[in-house]
Amino acid sequence: MVATFIIDWPILAFLGFAFGALAPLERWWRSRAFVAGSIAAVVFSSTAFITYAIAPDWMWMYYADPNQLSWIVPLLAVAYLACFGLSFIAAIGLRSSGVKSVWPLAAVSLVLEVIVVAATWDRYHHVGTRLEWLRGSAAELFSTSPEGPVKTLGVLGPLFLVTLVVAIVIAYRGRDAAAARR
Repeated sequence: MVATFIIDWPILAFLGFAFGALAPLERWWRSRAFVAGSIAAVVFSSTAFITYAIAPDWMWMYYADPNQLSWIVPLLAVAYLACFGLSFIAAIGLRSSGVKSVWPLAAVSLVLEVIVVAATWDRYHHVGTRLEWLRGSAAELFSTSPEGPVKTLGVLGPLFLVTLVVAIVIAYRGRDAAAARR
């Protein structure tokens, strides 16, 4: 199992379910919800891979040597977007079948994210190389005075959150616009 990259999967599933819940059932692939959700998923995925470039040992949670696993990173990029896409399509399929579980599935995705972060917390909140982590000198992820790679990582989270809020507004307004056309 991919030790650290697993933290990202529930977020991608959440994005798929949430934006799928906001999409029209007809021609959803041309909807604002699909486009905005796709952009949010690409920005989220980009932050993960930028983070990998900055702190590869941390992205593997210090369990594995990133040099031995670098070949899988391009495949993960494709898998990230596939996770979003499959969750989005599942949301559309559930809604078109009359099943009202899309928002609960989005909520479950967020709960899974909390569980995964909690289970890896001892490794998650220290960012650095494997040697720094073993020595106890890796930078604290949540710090009032960030240092090392955390300085750059501190910009990526807010960038994604701003993108997410804008994407939700666009998707929600697109839903209103599609309803007005009917």
